[in-house]
This record gives sequence, structure tokens and C-alpha cells, in this order.
Amino acid sequence: MPSQSNTSPPVSLLVQAGLFISGTASAALAILKPMLVGALIDDYGLSDARAGSIAGIEMAGIGVAALLAPWILKRLNQLTLLRLGATLGLAGSLVPAVSDLFPAILVARLVAGAGCGLIASLTLGALGRMANPDQVLGRYYSLSYALGILIVAVGARVIGQWGAAGGYGLLAALLLIVYVVAPCYPEPPSSLSSPTSRTGTSTHVGRAAVLTLSASLCFWIALGGIWAFVERLGLAAGLDRRDVGLVFSLAPAASIGGALSSWWLGLRLGRALPLLGAVLLAAIASLLVGLSISAAVFAAGLLLLTFSWSMFLTYLGGAMSTIDRSGRLIAASVASQTLGMAIGPAVGGILAGRFGYATITHVGLGLEALAFLLLAWMFAALRPPPHARGAAWSS
Repeated sequence: MPSQSNTSPPVSLLVQAGLFISGTASAALAILKPMLVGALIDDYGLSDARAGSIAGIEMAGIGVAALLAPWILKRLNQLTLLRLGATLGLAGSLVPAVSDLFPAILVARLVAGAGCGLIASLTLGALGRMANPDQVLGRYYSLSYALGILIVAVGARVIGQWGAAGGYGLLAALLLIVYVVAPCYPEPPSSLSSPTSRTGTSTHVGRAAVLTLSASLCFWIALGGIWAFVERLGLAAGLDRRDVGLVFSLAPAASIGGALSSWWLGLRLGRALPLLGAVLLAAIASLLVGLSISAAVFAAGLLLLTFSWSMFLTYLGGAMSTIDRSGRLIAASVASQTLGMAIGPAVGGILAGRFGYATITHVGLGLEALAFLLLAWMFAALRPPPHARGAAWSS
């Protein structure tokens, strides 16, 4: 892939930190998802399928909002849109904190997901327009997962003491941060133009964008199904709840390692090898988690899973920022990710109820193989003709 040029003014590390914290607050629902799914089953007496539907619908809300964000941004200024997102997320977290009725929780989590989707798309769009997007995204995901360690630790304690209601109350409290940080966001371009790239024709660029989003969707359907029920897979492997919680507390540290890979690898291997390698690592991790033959194998699989997905996010974001310098494609990746994580838990709940939890990982392996093929096709589609190849190309 070619290196990314920067057309935006430099952004200070303090402002970047503000964006990182706000983005992490909007992602907390995904960080706590496995514990909340378990709490919905145990505390509110919901079936696997219903709990999976709730986990899925909030992801669907994020995805739809992310797709609509550029259109809404033309009518509302960014600060208003960020505050609207925080308000929707707050309201959608308070309802399940005070009600155990399935329809009320379902609607509320759809609303909360929409709010978080607005925040996430604006955050990634801003980060994708910065210079050296791989490095910026590496810092973002590193800090996000570092904060995730704290969120998981606090979440486990809160959910352990106050159950699902406490978990959703914690999500509401975290979203208050967005109101404080929102003024730090750099203003987006006055016009969100069509995707532009330094490479290939517009047809090639459009094809690459479709292939990249399709690969992202497949990857996150697979990971979404596994992650939503990974606690149950751990129990099937013979861990008790305390052991599962311990592995979860280590998972964000593994994610930090995946994000930091962009710091020490940079673009020395290009983007193709690390991105395709991340998908292969995720497939190995899915297999280890699905085997459920021992606590050690499960723990290794879970840690490798979280390492691989943050590596995937970092290099996919860098590739998308190069394909489309306007930041629209990486913002749209929020939709592919969250729609995938909406479909995954919903399908996973059905599979678990009919065939057992291990079936979720079998389906995931097939989808990860498809994501690998789509990404390979994308890199081939963007590869310049022989006479145009030069130092600018690093993949």
C-alpha cells in the first residue's frame, strides 16, 4: 500500500488523547459484552437466544448510526452530533438498569447502540484523516485496551455485586465523559467528498473499498459470535466464573500487544502480510477456544483472539485510510464491524441453543477463511501495474 499523506493540520497529543478516551467510552458496551450477556441470562432469566439478540441489536444500532453519520453531519455540527450520541447512549443504558422486561431492554439497547455508533464513527473519521494513520490507530487501540483492563476490572466487580443493572449503570456513567471531551474534536472537512486514493483508477478504488468492507463484515460476524458467548465456552472448558474473570482481565493486555504491533513493525512488512496474518491468528484462536479441552487451551485461545483482533483493526484502518483519504471509508468500517457483531451474537445464540456452543467457533472459522480471501483479492486489486511500482508501495 502507498504511504498516507496528510492534508490535515497537525493534531496535538492532548487532543488525540481526548479522542482516544471518548472513543473508548463509546466502546465500553463491547468490552463488557460477555459479562453482560451472562448477567442477562443469570439475573434476568433470559434465554441464550434472547440474550444474544440484545447483544446483537446494540451492535446493529451502532452500525446503522455509523452509516448515517456522514449524512447527519451535513445537517448538524459535530459537537451537537457528539452530544446527541452521548445522550442516546445514556438513555439506552439507564432503561435496562431499572427494568428486566425483554422488549424494553431490546429497544433501549438499540437506542444506546445508535448513540455509541455516532461517537465511534466521528472518532475514527477524525483519526483516519491524521498523518501516519497506522501509528495513530496503534496509539488509539493501545490506550483503549489499556483502559479496557480497568473497565473489565471495575465491570466484573460491579456486575458481581449489582448484576446486570449495575453493569448498565456503569456504561451510562462512562458515557458522561463524552460531554466533556466533545469540544476537543478537530472540525471535519467542510465537504465530505467521494473516496480518493493515490493509487489505481476510481473503479479499482471502489472495488477495493467494497472488498475491504466485506472482509471486515465476515471477520466481525465470526468474532462477534465467539466473543458474545466466550464466557460460556470457558465454563464448558472447565473454568469457574472466577477463572473466566481472570482471563478476561488479561485479555485487554493481549489486545494492547496486537495494537502495538504497528509500532514495532511499522510498514516494514507492508500492510498485506500483517493484516492477513492477523486473520490467520484469529482463526487459530477460534479453534483453540472452540476445542474447550482444558482451561489452559481456552485461556491461550482467548488471549490470542484479543491480540489478533486489535492487530486486524490497526492495519485494516491504515489500509482504509490509504484507500480513502477523506476518512469516510474508515468511518464506514464502524458499520461493518458492528453489524458483524450484531449478526454474530444473534446467530450464535441460535446455534448454541440447537447444537451447542462449540458450533459457533466452527462457523467462525469458515467466515475467517472468507475474510482472508477477500482481503487478498483487495490487495491484488490495488496493486499497481509493473511500470508504476516503486518505493511508494510497501505491500
